[in-house]
Parts: sequence; C-alpha cells; structure tokens
Amino acid sequence: MIKELEVPSYIKESLAEMKDRNIAFSEFVEEILLREPDPLFADVNIFYNDSLEEAERSEFLDLVMRYFKGNIIIHEPKYYIRLGKGELGYLNFKLADRTSSLGSKDIDGVIIKTKFTKSEIIELLDERYLSFRVFPATNE
Repeated sequence: MIKELEVPSYIKESLAEMKDRNIAFSEFVEEILLREPDPLFADVNIFYNDSLEEAERSEFLDLVMRYFKGNIIIHEPKYYIRLGKGELGYLNFKLADRTSSLGSKDIDGVIIKTKFTKSEIIELLDERYLSFRVFPATNE
C-alpha cells in the first residue's frame, strides 16, 4: 500500500538526495538526532527537531523509513489562501486568464484553482500570499 508523506519542498529534496545516495535509515536517524549533523542532514534535522511535535516525530520516522524502502511517495503540502471571513473568503485563481477572486474553497478543479503548494503560491501569485495560507485539514 502506497501512502503519501507531505513535507515542504526543501525536505522532499533533501530526502530524495539521501535516497539517491543510498543512505541507510539507521544513519539517517543518528544524524537527525545530533546537535551538529552532517550538512546533508541539516535541513531535515531542523525540520524534525523544530517543526514537528513530539507525537509527530515517530510517525515521520516511520514514513521516512518506508520512503527509503520505496513504499511511499513524498508530496509538497497544499494550502488554501484565506483572505476573508466565512465560506467565500478563499482565493480562487482562474487558470485560463490568470486572474483571482474570492470564493468558496470547494471548487478546485481544471478551471479554478483553490489549493496551492508553497512554490505555486510564489510562482502563480505572489510570495506575500504565503502569510495567508491555511492547511486544508485545519483552520477551517
């Protein structure tokens, strides 16, 4: 069963490089627990120790182990951009003419985009919108 691991793009890139170098999972665990890890592990070390709650850390390690074995795929998380209050306070981006408006978050599709990765926010919109992003599963 393939499961997805959602992490920021810089963590995705670091993990992919480690996998390409055939880093052993035991070495990965040792390095992310060190105060001064090898530079290859630095970003993941900071993410693990500063961004994850205690309860999330064991799940993250389990998912990374399965990623190294080829059993899961890594994706960059997607966010809604909340600019107003209520159900119609979400940014809707029209792909055809590259314009935006406020509306429902539930109309994501081929014509209108309502979910964005961090890189899409920067590329399609403007990095100033990063401060308005909310995860689809929280802050609703």
